[in-house]
Amino acid sequence: MKTSEIITFRKQRELGQIIGDTFKFLRKNIKPIARLLVRTSLIPFLLLLASSAFYTYASAGLNTFSLTQTGFGDLNIGSILISAFVMFASIVIYTSTLYGSISEYIKAYILQNGYPDIEDVIVSYKKKMGAYIGLGFSQVLVIIVVAVLCMLPGFIMVNMSGLLGGVLIFLGIFPIIYLTIRWSLIFQTMTHNDMSITNSFYESGRLIKDFWWITLATILVQGFLIYIISFTFQIPMIIYVMTKGILMAQEGSLSDPSELMDWGFIALQTLANAATYILYIVMAITYNLIFFNLYEHKTQSGSLSKIDTIGN
Repeated sequence: MKTSEIITFRKQRELGQIIGDTFKFLRKNIKPIARLLVRTSLIPFLLLLASSAFYTYASAGLNTFSLTQTGFGDLNIGSILISAFVMFASIVIYTSTLYGSISEYIKAYILQNGYPDIEDVIVSYKKKMGAYIGLGFSQVLVIIVVAVLCMLPGFIMVNMSGLLGGVLIFLGIFPIIYLTIRWSLIFQTMTHNDMSITNSFYESGRLIKDFWWITLATILVQGFLIYIISFTFQIPMIIYVMTKGILMAQEGSLSDPSELMDWGFIALQTLANAATYILYIVMAITYNLIFFNLYEHKTQSGSLSKIDTIGN
């Protein structure tokens, strides 16, 4: 890798530069990142796919038409709840291992001037794997607690005044969004600043405090691009459901729309989900670029490092 091809993380970037450098970095490092993730995140990824398929299967009959016609009696609510919980936990574990792995890779990439040693990265990651997973669950639990505290007054007031309760529920959404963005860099602060779980929350909030809106805009833009890409993988499933629906309508057997959700649908939906989960890699890189952008704004560490290099 030539020096000119190395991505400099420790510098300030505009929104467009963060988006562009994310894909540039991924394109130049896709092979070593793939080898890394096979060693660190493959098992959580497969567990997530299995739980996703199980949830799709369990909730296949959960739609407006079937509920209107049969109610909840014909649905295995226990299986739906269990599958939803297992998938939720699998997502947290997968994203934690993925974000931790990518952050460790980028840390080594910076320290070794674009030539990270995968074995060293894996060793560093394994030392903190438990901390990364604990951090992921801590983030989710804290946000859930915040959501309950913010939304509970509205739900209580609904019985007394539907309008006031609705307004309070709506207003309760904003603190949740605000804190979610403030804590969006916890994995990066743990990796690059070697911080504990508690300090990672504090440092993420400190970095984003004065740059909340631009951070939100960056996450939304990148998230929208990922959604557009992932939507293309949903097209085969959509075509399959539409085609089967037309055939069932012609045969007069469309009395139960839940029959559209067969094993073909489950397989295509699971494959589409797999593509979406893989695209989480893009957001993991973006969060690292956001971290260093804000860190540079706060500390000017990248500029000082260049000055020291020139002096030497």
